[in-house]
Amino acid sequence: MLAKALALDPAEEKQLIAALRAVLPAASAVEEPEAHTWVPPRQLPPRPAHFVGRLREFAALDDIATREGEAGKVLAIVGRAGIGKTALAVQWCSMVAEDFPDGQLYVNLRGFGPLDPVEPLAALHTLLRGLGVAPEEIADDVDAASALLRSRTSRRRMLLLLDNALNSEQVRPLLPADSCVTIVTSRNQLRGLVAHDATARVSLQSLEPSDSIELLSRVSGRTMIEQEEAVRELTDLCDNFPLALRIIGEKLGRQPDTPLADIVDEIANNRDRLDAFYSGDDIYSDLRAVLRWSYRHLDHDAAWMLRAVGGLYPGAAFSTAAAGALAGFSLPKARQLLDRLVSMHLVEQHDNDRYFLHDLVRAYAAESSRQHDAAAICEASVLRLLDWFLKHLYAADAAFAPDRLREPMVVVTGLDPFPDLPAALRWCELEHQTLTSLPAWAYAHGAHLASCQIAYLLESFMAHYKHYYELLDSHKAAVKAVRHIDNPRLEGHLLSAMGNAYDELQRFEDSSRCHAEALRVFQECGDRRGEAKVLSNIAATAITTRDYESARTRCQQALAVAAEAGYERGRAHTLDTLGEAHFGLGDFAAAIDCWHQAFHINKHSGALFVQATNLTNLGRAYSASGDHETAVRYHKEAISAFQSIATPRGEAMALFNLGHAYHARGTVEEAIAAWEQAIVLYSEVDDAKAAEVWREIHKLSQDRKITS
Repeated sequence: MLAKALALDPAEEKQLIAALRAVLPAASAVEEPEAHTWVPPRQLPPRPAHFVGRLREFAALDDIATREGEAGKVLAIVGRAGIGKTALAVQWCSMVAEDFPDGQLYVNLRGFGPLDPVEPLAALHTLLRGLGVAPEEIADDVDAASALLRSRTSRRRMLLLLDNALNSEQVRPLLPADSCVTIVTSRNQLRGLVAHDATARVSLQSLEPSDSIELLSRVSGRTMIEQEEAVRELTDLCDNFPLALRIIGEKLGRQPDTPLADIVDEIANNRDRLDAFYSGDDIYSDLRAVLRWSYRHLDHDAAWMLRAVGGLYPGAAFSTAAAGALAGFSLPKARQLLDRLVSMHLVEQHDNDRYFLHDLVRAYAAESSRQHDAAAICEASVLRLLDWFLKHLYAADAAFAPDRLREPMVVVTGLDPFPDLPAALRWCELEHQTLTSLPAWAYAHGAHLASCQIAYLLESFMAHYKHYYELLDSHKAAVKAVRHIDNPRLEGHLLSAMGNAYDELQRFEDSSRCHAEALRVFQECGDRRGEAKVLSNIAATAITTRDYESARTRCQQALAVAAEAGYERGRAHTLDTLGEAHFGLGDFAAAIDCWHQAFHINKHSGALFVQATNLTNLGRAYSASGDHETAVRYHKEAISAFQSIATPRGEAMALFNLGHAYHARGTVEEAIAAWEQAIVLYSEVDDAKAAEVWREIHKLSQDRKITS
């Protein structure tokens, strides 16, 4: 009775009886219980078939499990549904099983699946029965049963695998004595377990592309070597996600004559993408069902947030504020809900305030949104997000080009301006992928005015970073949208921007067509400022084709219209273009005069980028006229100005021009140094002009060799 009360194992029971005999004469009559033979449990599931990769994770598990001086090691393997947590855990446990001579215990906690999660007391009964404890010896109390588990595992070298845990509360009572190692797998990040129970956590990510191809090949039995492009696309569509790859691999194996390209098309072009990820006879091989098991554990608000960011949001990555605007939650509430989704591995967090959904999770969220969300709710969400982006884009454009004409084309209220231009540019860079898709997204949702306004506000940012193809894509959607509303001024500006983009891409026929159409629209609606702008743009196209006389004539027309309309920004823009025309004609004094005038207008307006451009243009003109010292001074001022607004491409351009000024002055080493700095900056922003600068350095080096 005493042995049972103390929860002693057979060996300890023998020791107790011996001790009693030594001190109690009457105890000599006590009969020894029949000896129990300890048979270590070997409960690990079979190793997973076709296991690939995970070398880094194996190393991390080995390192944690073998650290000296740490008791009660608990290792949590966490990750999203179907990422291979159980497969990794079983594979590793099988590999190290011999290091645990007292046995290995396994229990499926059913945290996520078709059945209800296992209660801690039921899990304790399973573990204790595996240790040979009779059912009647296990108390119907979690704390008592948990204490019994620790007693029965004390001083034993055992390995416990607690698979598919729901949360930390479910796991904590199941932790054994300090002599054991416990592996826990879960879709939950198990933050409480990590914080309070000295748990080490290994977070599983998607497979490496090469491992994904290997897994597809093993499951399907098909070679992938000769279909590299198609198989790469297929693994991308599967998110390099083990469960998805296994399902598709099985399909490829039973359809050996089906080309990979057909499978790719079936997945990529199917609105219900998850239909492709179902084997047909096993709920555990139905990706939709597997994701549903995670989704059903969300509360109402968290579920709506997932449907909103996954089913409605137009980009892959998003901020807390954008998600809150879309779903209609305050910033603190949105942060709380996103953190909940991150903890469940339905959303990934990148940095402090950037979130991301994998495509297959996004597909499930989109399906759920179509099933549960009324059209009016979705429409209201779309309009809230567009309003949020409009306000931020307006503020960014105001920081980038403070003198640019925005009203009455775009009118916003409740504006929260950016503190400076670098902050505005950083925001644009972060949201770049989403911003470029917004005009088409808005048009698809019937928000025609927002489509046009967003495209218009994007022009400065896109031109600054030379995203001309993206500008054209966004503006094509906006031009379609503008025809649904009565706003010819916006139409003219959109067409003008497209003309400029075509000019930069040297598609001069398209450029002329867009500019001619824009000019007609402005003239018909009596917008003299728009007319002056397009005339100046037509002059810029003429300069690109080296028709400097035509450019000068157009500039003079544009200056007259701008002066009549009182359009100072237009005057500055045209004077800059006229300076290029004079420069091309060899009239450097006239070019200097134009660029000085343009600089003073831009300085008054506060437009920093164009000021810096004016300065380096003045450097070019002074250098061409033989005043190299003044040229160097203006180029250095331009470099400083570009640096102040964190514009590496502009800084590289000014350095390139400075190198030419140094070269013309005869200081060759300084020229090379300036050009080398320009190459670094151009390379950082992936600008093709880096090659042009390399050619200048190479040419200079060759000239020096010939001279020497």
